[in-house]
Amino acid sequence: MSKMRAVRRQQGFTLLEIMVVVTIL
Repeated sequence: MSKMRAVRRQQGFTLLEIMVVVTIL
């Protein structure tokens, strides 16, 4: 369970970072 949540959190952060970069560009 913990690992699953960790992976999901990492994916979420990655998506947020991509969105921020796209917005800046």
